[in-house]
Amino acid sequence: MSRIDLTATRNLHESLRERFERDPRRFVQACQRAEARLAERRVQFERTGRLATVPSALLLSGDSLATLARLTERLHGLVERALDWLLADPRRLARYFADHARMFPYLVKTAGLPTWQGYARYDVAVWPGGELTVIELNTACPAGFFHGGEVTAATRASLAELGLTEADAFPSECSMDGERLVDFLLELETAAGVAPGLVGLVNDENELHNEMDPLIAAFARRGRDARETPAAEIACDAARDRPTHGGEPLSLSLNKIRISTPDSPAWKWAAGFQQRYAGFLAAVTQGRMASANNLAACAVAEDKGLLAVLICQDFLDTLAAEDQQFLRDHIAPTYRLTNDGQPAEIARRGAEILDARNDWVVKPANEGRGFRVTVGAAVDDRAWREACRVDPALPLVAQRRADLAQFPVADATGQPAQGPHVRPMRLTLGLAVIGGRFAGVLSRVSASAVTNVGAGGALQAALGEGESPIRRKPCDAPNL
Repeated sequence: MSRIDLTATRNLHESLRERFERDPRRFVQACQRAEARLAERRVQFERTGRLATVPSALLLSGDSLATLARLTERLHGLVERALDWLLADPRRLARYFADHARMFPYLVKTAGLPTWQGYARYDVAVWPGGELTVIELNTACPAGFFHGGEVTAATRASLAELGLTEADAFPSECSMDGERLVDFLLELETAAGVAPGLVGLVNDENELHNEMDPLIAAFARRGRDARETPAAEIACDAARDRPTHGGEPLSLSLNKIRISTPDSPAWKWAAGFQQRYAGFLAAVTQGRMASANNLAACAVAEDKGLLAVLICQDFLDTLAAEDQQFLRDHIAPTYRLTNDGQPAEIARRGAEILDARNDWVVKPANEGRGFRVTVGAAVDDRAWREACRVDPALPLVAQRRADLAQFPVADATGQPAQGPHVRPMRLTLGLAVIGGRFAGVLSRVSASAVTNVGAGGALQAALGEGESPIRRKPCDAPNL
């Protein structure tokens, strides 16, 4: 199993706790200035909400960064292998992903891209010893490519203001690289052979807006007009052989969409999407614009059931022994739940999951932002059995719980009743991949067992030792 060295990070957090306890007022003032900087730069969650951050940092040695890069790129290749295996056989696809049957006619690769995934953010649990376990793939509309860098820069300024020298040996920012993502998308457009036109930041009935403004600004810096583009407003003009929005030709889209079951209580495409999004669907399936991520990434690869496929014996049998071992070592054991609350793959174990709630987490298969994620160890038996009850509108997976590394983190703003205080927070990482290459880290911590920013988690800085391998050279888009 891959692992990173947490020694420097632990030392920094101990120093942060000591500094806070010695002079909490100075600490809070430094953090308030960092928050003011983020507010001034309009760094917000979904344009309206404060982006939760904490005054702390993940410090990564050169060896740890190299470990993360190897893990990310190897996992990317194996996810591609799994998607090829599934999509090559309609019966196999239907066996594992019947929930997405209505999407099957639209599962095609992006024009100009030989892989299914254009970009992704693989989320990993970090154990107390630094071991890494993959818990989600996030290939639909992953965020953090711009906000992570802003948080890292603001936090570094706070650490310097507080005189914390532990971070000085980690001069490079290794947060996820939004500029590299934009360059990749423009290279994808060129590879698709589409004449440059409007860049559509396509959203749907779920109205996801996170990081829209920095994306628009990044395209503007390259002389391109990018705008928020509702999928329902896209027309596919057969006469001009290209999609349009507001009468302007579209050549490239970044799809901030989330697809689930039609009656999902959270993120979904409700019934009638074929008519509602007809122009968008035609443009994507006919290759009339470069569109990332494609609908296979937004449906099948985003579905947490793909983690179950990665470790199912039928798929493992198609791989070399070393790849089989890599997946067994790094993928959190994940299983789809059947209607009786038992995973089909381990039904022979009887009521194992129901009777061992401390070892398991139950998650909706197709949702995001921590929606209805239930950690067995955090609830009683009655709540656990209710969480394991399958509703056809909300497919579920059960996943083996990881014991997350914890650090003392100062909550510099705190709740009004508590005020600023120090408390332990758990760590997970998001590992960015763009065009098959490692593209940085999103570090998240939370006092709860669910670290998603949309469910109460917070971002922290990500700093690296020496020259950053992430920004050493422009994206060379090896898969184009």
